[in-house]
Amino acid sequence: MKTKFATFDLCAVLHDLRKFVGMRVVNVYDINSKTYLIKLQRPNEKAFILFESGIRIHITTYDWPKATFPSGFSMKFRKHINTRRLTAVSQVGVDRIVDMQFGDGDRTCHVIVELYDRGNVILTDHNYQILNILRPRTDHDADVRISVRERYPLELARQSINDFLPSSENILLFLQNAQEGEMLRKALVRHVPFGALLIDHAFTVLGIPLNSQVGVNLPASEAGAQLVENALVEAARVSSEIEQRPFGGFIAYEEVSREGTNNGNADARPAIQTYKEYYPFDFLQFRSPEQPLRVLEFETFSEAVDKFYSSIETQKAEHRILGAEREAEKKLENVRRDHGNRIQALAEVQQIQEHRAELILLNRELVEKALYFLRIAIANMSWTDIEPWLKAVADEQPVVRRITKLQLDSNRFTMRLGDPENPDGPPLNVDIDIGLNADQNARRFFTERKAANIKQHKTVAASKTAIKSAQKQAKNKVNQMKTKKMSTIRARKSYWFEKFHWFISSDRFLVLAGRDAQQNELLVKRYMRSGDIYVHAEIQGAASVVIRNRDRSGIEPPPRTLNEAGTMAVCFSSAWDAGVSVNAWWVRHDQVSRTAPTGEYIPAGAFMIRGKRNFLPSCQLQLGFGLMFKLDDESAARHRQRRMELENDLGSQDENSMREELRKEEAERESATSSNREEDGEGCDVDDDQDGEEDQDEEDFPDVQVRLANAALTSSEMKKSADDASIPQQNAENEKDEGSDDDEEGDEGVEMDQDEAITDSIVARFEDDDQLLLSLPVCAPYTAMQRFKFKVKLTPGTFKRGKAVKQALELFNRVKSLSPAEIALLKSLTGELERITQLLPAKVRVSAPAMNAVKRHK
Repeated sequence: MKTKFATFDLCAVLHDLRKFVGMRVVNVYDINSKTYLIKLQRPNEKAFILFESGIRIHITTYDWPKATFPSGFSMKFRKHINTRRLTAVSQVGVDRIVDMQFGDGDRTCHVIVELYDRGNVILTDHNYQILNILRPRTDHDADVRISVRERYPLELARQSINDFLPSSENILLFLQNAQEGEMLRKALVRHVPFGALLIDHAFTVLGIPLNSQVGVNLPASEAGAQLVENALVEAARVSSEIEQRPFGGFIAYEEVSREGTNNGNADARPAIQTYKEYYPFDFLQFRSPEQPLRVLEFETFSEAVDKFYSSIETQKAEHRILGAEREAEKKLENVRRDHGNRIQALAEVQQIQEHRAELILLNRELVEKALYFLRIAIANMSWTDIEPWLKAVADEQPVVRRITKLQLDSNRFTMRLGDPENPDGPPLNVDIDIGLNADQNARRFFTERKAANIKQHKTVAASKTAIKSAQKQAKNKVNQMKTKKMSTIRARKSYWFEKFHWFISSDRFLVLAGRDAQQNELLVKRYMRSGDIYVHAEIQGAASVVIRNRDRSGIEPPPRTLNEAGTMAVCFSSAWDAGVSVNAWWVRHDQVSRTAPTGEYIPAGAFMIRGKRNFLPSCQLQLGFGLMFKLDDESAARHRQRRMELENDLGSQDENSMREELRKEEAERESATSSNREEDGEGCDVDDDQDGEEDQDEEDFPDVQVRLANAALTSSEMKKSADDASIPQQNAENEKDEGSDDDEEGDEGVEMDQDEAITDSIVARFEDDDQLLLSLPVCAPYTAMQRFKFKVKLTPGTFKRGKAVKQALELFNRVKSLSPAEIALLKSLTGELERITQLLPAKVRVSAPAMNAVKRHK
């Protein structure tokens, strides 16, 4: 597996780094003692440069875990390069050294990253005088000390690859001096400035076998030297191309089958991909049909490197898990085999003991005669004389010939008995107790058969217990390995909806609410789609709530979802602090507008509601704080299938009950109509009046201006409203342009279109065989958290948000029988307390059954 950059890798990544020249440094972070992250930004664009001393440098799109407190080295970086622009990126000579220049003129600073040997990171001023260095050292070959206050020796770098290419004479001399049978490619790497991948590509282009041996496949002659020289020329050409223009990125990987795991079903889960190489040019050796490795292609080389290093720890963990699964499966199979052998042996004992008893009964007279002869012999002679006597009388007594062995010390003898009804069948040796008659001996074998049968049943029961225990131990071991894997997962990027208050309703609708006036306006103008529902509370300062409708045809969400959204609108308003519940209402997306009536002005964060508002039932001031979990694709597909099956079952039941209810309502309506007509005879006039009232409800509702949190008019805004009264307001088509320069948009458009797929993979409760990827803290109406495993209830109180979050996480950690994955995910939340705290209202009271139990215990 490749571990660090080659020279051509560095040449390729420079093209990616130069795309961000002109961007300004926002901050510098340290991931560990050798790896650092520079955050760059310009309008509508952000970028991160990650470099690891002696290993790599590239653009990253992963959210890597950063140190809680910056080190002194990164603080020095922040002091000198923060807010400065990246003005140049270059390679020092042809060595694996990158020089990143920040700023201009006398304020210029250079960050030099060495990627050879043990590596180094150096910060210098505009004269290359060292301000800070990761690893002070001395170059003994040039007798130069590289440390703070010294000048960085740029002149020591190699200036041209051609200066290090061997001539034809040197190549011939090299071949003649090499040991016969030595691998050519391995010997050549030590003498030329090219990596093994580049040499292999050149060999493949020229048709030289990669396993060529000096003096065997390749003669140590001028012809062989010419062939090697041509290969080096090809390698130099490719290296020059990589340096001159950007190429894509490639990763060579192999697939490891999961055969031998998951009860032998290798197709149950996909094979494990193991990355082996990354490279910036489409090397031909990886396209060979004989090559077992497969190739992934990327648009840029940085993407390939970023994917390689961000996945390497996870892949190692996958291999450890695979090894643990195979070992556990092997141990489990051994337990099954051992218990199976025991059960089979007991079954055989039952069969043979029963057969012996039956043979005794079939040969009852023969057995009794043998017992008679032996009892007489024992009574009249010594034990040593009995066996010779039996041999002497064997010719005269056929029954004696059936006696094969005497065991007088245990008062037994062995007889060879056959089935009289089947003379051709094989005889069987049967032990006969001299102190018992034939029937008693048969009963003894039947008793032994019965004891073996009882023991077999006990063994079967014990076997089930032992196998379950072995399965549990195997599962625990695998879970331990998965926990270690969880600890290596990179910090995730937040989903686009996490910038708002959000939750997934009981009917699986995504519900969003703004945190302030600016977010309220952003939510309505950018994220509310056709078919969505807008919800608001009857109080100034309430949040704008949007229900992302899964059905874009305009069918309203279920009442349960509407009520939960109304609860969120009320709870995230001043009603929470006042402790007083108010009503909420909802309207369709096309009833919400930023267009003000003529002569009026709508401030930021306020909207015009046109038409009828649909009021919701009064709600309680009750929120919940809990955890949801992101599943992998396979687990999410299983949950999606179960939900579809459940919805189909419930749908058929609901349809039948609905038909019954409609029949009852129709009967009641007909009954009521007939009685009204009998009483006053004016039913038709009443119906006409009601129809008129309904038309009035739809058409004559006044427009309502909704002011949201922090949206009160200031005196300057009122003046502006008066000044602009004669100017037409903006149309809805122009409103999309406002707020379009939000620098966090990125690929949100794609994510927004896929929010249903994302929410389908986020669950509150999971199965034992589900693979958990990450945990998502959520604050939602408590009624929407019925299925949550980890949850607490929040009501208006006096606790600060930070204290409430810590108390809730402490309760979650005390839940019994936590799986290793749950433990790892809960532990990962401790580093996100500041972000989690923002999910809750300002003052809360935390309550939960687990907390009450802890208090009683205290």
